[in-house]
Amino acid sequence: MFSYINELNLKLQGPDTTIFYAWNKIESFKKKLKLRRSMIAERNNEMLQSYSDYIMEADDFYSQNSVSDVIAAHLQMMMSFEKYYPEHEDPRRQNMWILNPFVEHKETALSHEESLQLIELSSDKGLESTFNYMSTSKFWIRMRN
Repeated sequence: MFSYINELNLKLQGPDTTIFYAWNKIESFKKKLKLRRSMIAERNNEMLQSYSDYIMEADDFYSQNSVSDVIAAHLQMMMSFEKYYPEHEDPRRQNMWILNPFVEHKETALSHEESLQLIELSSDKGLESTFNYMSTSKFWIRMRN
């Protein structure tokens, strides 16, 4: 299970990591935890290949249930991860316009003046073609300059 956290940790690092990318990875991690927890509850051990192989060979019903219960408890404990990244605090919610300012976004945290500026920017087809050929970060750095 620690490898899942290590994997997430590595994905959250790097020079081009943005809050959007990080939250995408965190959301994916939370969904994978839920999937794994439901699989273990159904006694589906497919995600744990070594354990699954052991169960096939051992044919020990009592061992299988107790180990599965420990794994389920561990996954349940890991679900507390949710409290550190609650859905209602997701910074992407009102800021999706940053990822693509050229599509309409109904829910933003922009002021009236900022919304007018976004409309102006999003109507510029030349900027849109520029946006399509560079990373989001580079586009916004170029816009700032």
